[in-house]
Amino acid sequence: MNETALSNVEVLRQVLRLMTAHAEDYRPLTYTVWYEYVTRGDKRLCDRVEQVIAEGSRLSRPATDELYRHCLMSPRQRMLYNAQAAILQALDSMSDAIDDASDQTGRFAGQLEAFSDQAARPLTPEAFDQCVREIAERARQSGEELARVQSRLQESEARVKQLSDDLAQIRAEVYIDALSGLFNRRRFDASLDSLVAKATADGEPLSLLLVDIDEFKAVNDLHGHVFGDQVIQSVSQAIKSSIKGRDVAARFGGDEFAVLLPETGSHGAETVGEYIRRIIERRRISDFTGDSDPVAITVSIGISTLERGESPRELLRRADKALYEAKKEGRNRVVVV
Repeated sequence: MNETALSNVEVLRQVLRLMTAHAEDYRPLTYTVWYEYVTRGDKRLCDRVEQVIAEGSRLSRPATDELYRHCLMSPRQRMLYNAQAAILQALDSMSDAIDDASDQTGRFAGQLEAFSDQAARPLTPEAFDQCVREIAERARQSGEELARVQSRLQESEARVKQLSDDLAQIRAEVYIDALSGLFNRRRFDASLDSLVAKATADGEPLSLLLVDIDEFKAVNDLHGHVFGDQVIQSVSQAIKSSIKGRDVAARFGGDEFAVLLPETGSHGAETVGEYIRRIIERRRISDFTGDSDPVAITVSIGISTLERGESPRELLRRADKALYEAKKEGRNRVVVV
């Protein structure tokens, strides 16, 4: 066993030993917190865990969750968590309001039943009038209470709607590449798996385009990274303008992009690829300072179409092979395998 493997085994042993002694439960999240402590990761987390150990107590589940949330979550993950928690809180408020309404309705139903029993017995006009006044007052009180409950429900409903919109926006941002405005690699991987599964189940075609900017490193070296960002944005806009509703376009890597075309066979995918290539070939990109001449950019594109029984990884491998052939044949071209 090599040194790295030995080190990993020792870390695992320490984590499990500490979890057994100090953790309240065994979850992936709990393991992550203790792994961070053993490997001396986040200082705030380590300080808090050392305090728990020094006190001779166990790290409770809520405390573990809090450490993970504040020390290990990214700002965007924390926003997502907070939005989800706020929605749950608003739903609890709605549930409480509904319970209150149910209780109030039950009490009023009981009062009506009691009034009905009284009214069925012989009563003097004065006693009957008193019963009517009492039930009218109780009806008024119930109406006011139900109106307050209705107001609480409306407020909670509006809050849930706003939070749902916020959550949808946060979720969308999690899957968006900030520079290109296209989906990121995480979203592409999920879409690739789901679309391959759907195409296989439905017996429909699915094509994949891999698009790579030609000589991008040379462009970056010659014109700088700011200009390189402009190139990526320009290529992204060209790709986005060339696809339709259900198509998925993503930034696959630094200067590489991927496009999934559901219900599109090899010929249709080649048509889309050629369209993208020609649009980009005709573009001229200027430095934002205006101090240099516009630069021509080209792309190479590799295309594969899903074959019967093919896995997502194999579809991706063949598209990558086609892209390699496009580069090998001189760049600025589309190759279909």
